[in-house]
Amino acid sequence: MSRRSLSRSVWTRFAPVLAIAGAVALAPGLALAQYSGGGGGGGSDGGANFAPIDDYVNRRTVTIRTVPVGVGCIRAVGAVGYDPRLNQRLFDIRFDSGVIAAVGVSAYENALSGARTGADAQRALAGAARDAARYRRDQRSC
Repeated sequence: MSRRSLSRSVWTRFAPVLAIAGAVALAPGLALAQYSGGGGGGGSDGGANFAPIDDYVNRRTVTIRTVPVGVGCIRAVGAVGYDPRLNQRLFDIRFDSGVIAAVGVSAYENALSGARTGADAQRALAGAARDAARYRRDQRSC
């Protein structure tokens, strides 16, 4: 293997790692830029009419609810905030089911996505229940 091909193979092996490291290095600046008092400055007046980053209008309240769904536990994370620049409330809801529960829920999603009729769905649900049985969790173990 020549020196040039060796350096090319090293680059292709570590390129994703370098890309992730670069994104992690830039993340704090990007996160600060989302707030009115942070990073980017923004408008022509240098952000003089915006609240500082620690002001109450930039705070977000987060509620976390755990809901058992079928054979898995899905966490619904809801964040409510206020954007003073747009003068409106912001809502953000995301779902996080964890690795084990996600596999169990995926069995149901895969089964129902291929169903074309009600009978197909009934047969698919029986197979999904069998496939997801090992990932079953109750609400206490979520």
